[in-house]
This record gives sequence, structure tokens and C-alpha cells, in this order.
Amino acid sequence: MKLLALRYFIIRNPDSILSSSEISPLDAILEVFHDRTTITYYNKTYYAIVTSKKEDKIWIGFLLRSTQTDVIFPEKNEFEKQTIPNWEESFLAIDTVNQSILVQNIASSFTPDLVKNVINKLLETKARAYDISAKVELICNNESFWTTFNKATKRYKIAFTLNAPNLFGARKATNDYLKEVKAITNMDTLQSAIENQEGKLSVSKELLEDIVKYADDGGGNWSQTTEENGKKKTTTSNQAAVKENADIDIDTPKQLKEQHKYVLTIVKGIFTKFAVKDE
Repeated sequence: MKLLALRYFIIRNPDSILSSSEISPLDAILEVFHDRTTITYYNKTYYAIVTSKKEDKIWIGFLLRSTQTDVIFPEKNEFEKQTIPNWEESFLAIDTVNQSILVQNIASSFTPDLVKNVINKLLETKARAYDISAKVELICNNESFWTTFNKATKRYKIAFTLNAPNLFGARKATNDYLKEVKAITNMDTLQSAIENQEGKLSVSKELLEDIVKYADDGGGNWSQTTEENGKKKTTTSNQAAVKENADIDIDTPKQLKEQHKYVLTIVKGIFTKFAVKDE
């Protein structure tokens, strides 16, 4: 199966009820994967289930989507069943240390945009209860931005949306800049764009490299409007979402329970690729 990779963030509010609590903000929002929190997205109901214990570093399970308008929730024994009537399953894994998530990419249903928005909405549902914010971004292929950039004969617009820093430490200049802006403004998202309506935008790779790396690692997203071979187009980071091939042949919760150890080994290897490292 192919797995989409995502990064999740929490944006701390100094006045939130978790500021003086023994519960960490991350622990609070990750409860959605254990307590069957549901959300509705485009008239479909979603919730997540995991087989792992809360104290485990990596959790595996499924993201479930209703196939019927009249939702009938299954009993809390999904991992004993070969099938869950009226629900579609997509494999799910969460790395609670490196703030990464893997979700099975199913072309007709669990697409990159949908997965990102559903996971974000799930986490935000819990975050709002504690007066904090959650953000989810796709981890993207680091070469995609530069392929478009290098092939462009005209550049009209380059835009970035960057989330407030809380994961990458001091390894990126972009992170340091975002820390300064957040300290001054208390922002949780920074949006910036450079544009030239005639397609004569001129910007050096050196100026963009650190920002692109920050975004592609799951810190935000980008878009480019360029001309290539006489055709104007807009390319986005979501189109460059990482899709990892995984040797996992699991279709039902019961199968996952029976092959838990094997699947966990595979997932650990994939998560290693997305671990945050000092550079």
C-alpha cells in the first residue's frame, strides 16, 4: 500500500487551561485516536481507532469513513471483526515522538487533501476544548518545488504558508525568524507571497532554500504560478505529497490485530525517514 506522510503541530496559548495542567497539549489532542471522537466532513463521518496503548511511542490502527448517510456506529470491538459494515477503512499510524502521521492513500476516497483536512479537523476538535490550536501539513517531496522552479520560463507568483515553530528547534533560519515574529505578534500562521504580473519574478534559490525545506518537512505549504512550454500553471505542495510504498497487506482491523508486530516493524522503519534531526 501507499502511505501519505503528515506532520502535526500544536500552537500553544499562554492563557489556555493546559498552561498550568499536568497534561501536555500533545497528549490532549492525541486523545482523538483513543476516544472515538467523530467529525463530519463533506457529509461523511470519520473517526479513528488504534490498537496501541497510550504509553507506546507509535500507534497503529485505522481511519474510518462512513459509507451511509444514516450513520450506525459499530461496537467498541472493531479489531475483532473482519469487516465493519457501512464503514471504509484506511490504515493509520501515529509517531507520538516526532509528530508524524501515516495514512493509507486510496485514490478514490482517501486523497492527500482529504486526509490532511480530516486529520486536522479531528485534532482541532480536541484542541478547541483546551483553547489551543492544532495544525496538520503534508510532508512533501523535496525535489518537486525545484523541478517546477527550474523549468519555469516565467515566474508569476511564489507563496508560502508557514506554521508557528514548535518542532524543528534551531536547525533552520526560517524557524528562528518565525520565533521572532511569534514573540512580537503571537501569530500562529504566517502567509507571504511575492508576485510579478508579467511573469518577471526574480528570486535566488539561496533565498528560498530554507523556507522550502521548512515547508516540505511539514512546517507549512507552498504554491508557484509559472509558465512552462508556453503554458501557465499553478503547482502546489499538496500535489507533491510523499507517498511511501509499504509492504503491508492489511484490509481489516482483525488482520491488523493478528499481524500487529510485523506491521509495527514496517511502520517504524518508515517513520525513521521523517524523524526530525538537527542539521
